[in-house]
Amino acid sequence: MSIFSSLSEARDELVAIYDKHGGIKKEFALHYLKIHVARYERDLAPIVEKLTTGARILDLGAAPFLVPYALAREGYDVTAVDLHPADWLDAPLPFKIVTANCDGEPLPFADDAFDCVIFTEVFEHLHVNLNHTMKEIHRVLKSGGFLYLTTPNLLGLRGTLRLLKRGGMRDGIYECWEGAETGGFLGHVREYTPREIANYLPACGYSKVMVDTVNVYDKSNFETLAWKALSAPFRYGKENIRAIAYK
Repeated sequence: MSIFSSLSEARDELVAIYDKHGGIKKEFALHYLKIHVARYERDLAPIVEKLTTGARILDLGAAPFLVPYALAREGYDVTAVDLHPADWLDAPLPFKIVTANCDGEPLPFADDAFDCVIFTEVFEHLHVNLNHTMKEIHRVLKSGGFLYLTTPNLLGLRGTLRLLKRGGMRDGIYECWEGAETGGFLGHVREYTPREIANYLPACGYSKVMVDTVNVYDKSNFETLAWKALSAPFRYGKENIRAIAYK
């Protein structure tokens, strides 16, 4: 059974664990697991095709933990990092969970430790020292290892229309920075363009950087098909940036 055919099983198992051992973010986790499954499938495809079973994978900002859970049950050696993992889940899991802050602080791992670092939907939330974070990820990658990064596309057609309609990003300025006052979660501090990502990663030491865009969220069948059709002619017009960058 492939990792994709078993992803729904992994989700169902994880939902059952949340029902028994979920923390204060349980309801948000269950909602997130429901709406992000299509994205997880698209994220996992280019990762597993480049790695063999047993490869060491680091997932930064891993909550609510479906990606590390699915990878671990397929035989990969996964370490998940999150700022407050117990807020999400407090139960034994088939992978290592490390409490750490990847935003401007050193990662608690040795040099050249991982074959792959997964960094999905976190980049846009960083607000302390993005350069330091990306160089730390580079440090813990093995030579020949790769970073898999996704982040919202500032130039995506759907996001552009939303921006014009709302007159600003999804998160208000005050609401975004309110998390810094409370020690909680920050919104999208900054969204980026594909060209910015393509120019930025080599400056942080990465090589062989490949950047494209992809539609990752399935809404209603009509809306999903409509946005896929509208954005198809535009290489950089889809909603999320996807980058693979090697050490």
